[in-house]
This record gives sequence, C-alpha cells and structure tokens, in this order.
Amino acid sequence: MAKAQKYEKLSSQERQNRYFNENFKRKKVHKIERNISSQKNNKKNP
Repeated sequence: MAKAQKYEKLSSQERQNRYFNENFKRKKVHKIERNISSQKNNKKNP
C-alpha cells in the first residue's frame, strides 16, 4: 500500500504522471464499469 506522506511531497504534475501497472489499470476500469468504484476529483473549489 502506498503511503500518503510519500505523495504529499510531489507536485501535482508528478502525481498525475506516476506509473500504475497494467494489471491495476485493468482492475480499476473493470470496477468503474461495474459501478463498484468511482474516480474522485480531489481538487478544492476556489
């Protein structure tokens, strides 16, 4: 499991460009298609 502290230090561009393996991406897409999981937008509203 990833540690939040590790990613808090990254810039937003670095967080967007981090690598996810193909197996993880396939599983995530499958969950989204089955409405088990959703994408979350953590951007704060001004």
